[in-house]
Amino acid sequence: MTPFVKTLLSKKSLLGSYLLILLLTLIGIGLAVYTSAQNTIRIHKIVETNDYHIGLISRMHTAARERIITLHRMSLEEDPFLRDELFIVFNKKGTDYITTRTELLSASISDSLRTLIIAQDRITQPLGSLNKHIADLIMEDRIDEARDVLIKEAFPLQEQIFSFFKRMHETIEDIDQEAIVTANNYRIWSERVVWAMTALIIMLILQIAYRSIHREIVTENKLRLETRKSDVTLKSIPDGVILCDNDGLIIDMNPIAETMLRTDLQSRMHIKFTSLVAELTNKDEQEIESPIHGDIKKLNFVNGDGNSLDYEYTSNDIVLDNKPAGKIIVLRDVTEINNLTRMLSYQAGHDVLTGLHNRREFERLLDETLHISRRQSDVNNWLCYIDIDKFKEINDTYGHKAGDQVLISVSEYIRECVRTTDYIARIGGDEFTVILRHCDNEEAHRTTERILNKISSTQLTWEDKQIDISASIGLVEITNEDRDQDELTSKADHAMYQAKRLGRNRLHIHAA
Repeated sequence: MTPFVKTLLSKKSLLGSYLLILLLTLIGIGLAVYTSAQNTIRIHKIVETNDYHIGLISRMHTAARERIITLHRMSLEEDPFLRDELFIVFNKKGTDYITTRTELLSASISDSLRTLIIAQDRITQPLGSLNKHIADLIMEDRIDEARDVLIKEAFPLQEQIFSFFKRMHETIEDIDQEAIVTANNYRIWSERVVWAMTALIIMLILQIAYRSIHREIVTENKLRLETRKSDVTLKSIPDGVILCDNDGLIIDMNPIAETMLRTDLQSRMHIKFTSLVAELTNKDEQEIESPIHGDIKKLNFVNGDGNSLDYEYTSNDIVLDNKPAGKIIVLRDVTEINNLTRMLSYQAGHDVLTGLHNRREFERLLDETLHISRRQSDVNNWLCYIDIDKFKEINDTYGHKAGDQVLISVSEYIRECVRTTDYIARIGGDEFTVILRHCDNEEAHRTTERILNKISSTQLTWEDKQIDISASIGLVEITNEDRDQDELTSKADHAMYQAKRLGRNRLHIHAA
């Protein structure tokens, strides 16, 4: 073999080796690009699926919240026809909740999310029965009992239901986070393959070109995933969402947050969140604490329409590649819930017709007064029982509406005659009580005589007719020897009936 042939063969071998290395490099690059593309498609499918699940969870959340609000509106509605319409809405919200839950369970969801839904059912099922019981009480006009069950039992269970929705959102966020971790793992694997292949190539230009393409693909996938995650978060949460950078400056907010805060993103861009809170609450910015991860803060302010708004907001840190990337602040409007709670709390202790304390609140106040009398023997307190004379005849003669007006008028007369420190209650159909606090004997007698004279000296005009009103009053002193509430009320009741036996329209004082 001539030297020329040997040289040719050597060149062919070198060329073949080069082509083989180039082919392997191209295969490696193609495999990495294909893996990256498949990973992008997979992440896109995960995001779409989670978007769908979040939408169903939000619909369940909305149905549950509107159902309890409709139930409360039923308890306040006096028109039976409107109450029937609300009852239909109440049942429809329950059907919406069940239908959406069934759709969610039939979807392809994670085991952790399915476990949360099943755990939530342990509360949802008794709450559904309880809500049905409350609705039945309302439809039977047992309003006070229905409101009592609503505030004591239904609301706490409802709050537990809402906490499960929050955990469901967190579970889906965890799935998104797992997708990010998986994407990073694929990225690392792809990098190793590329580095192994590029180590074989001699031509630097191909190595640089590949690294540039690879970096562009990875960056694009990461940016697309983070952008999509941000969009899903902002659109799926039914509350206001504000994004801040590491310095606490606002960089984004969803339309719900703009509506809640009566502002817009453009005018608040790169403004500190604490500055916005200070402006809304008319406080110095130094008084506003920066949001802390996980803490629940309250935000109360009066909007331009003069309405008082109650918000709660929580702050959570955003971490990208194990580095802090800002904060996400979630605003929740709790104005209606707070108003309902305050209203139900007030109604639980007050008579609907007269606005006075009801029997339950009277018993609590009397027990409190008994404790004071036992501790402070030098303090005089009195219990007064008032019963309207011949109230049944008034109802039978003039009707129940006239009777209600008599009760309202008598409650106003009593208010005019006592001090603001005294307690007034309506404990029965036509029975009232007054606890005269820190009142000596003479003042107690004068006050009850004043009540008696005020009631008997005033005529109520009803449909061009004059209704004469009088009352029988029993008065008993609360001493430090009194221990039993029933015994004390029995004394006052006995004194009141003694006044009736003596001819009505008079005061009788229980003899010690």
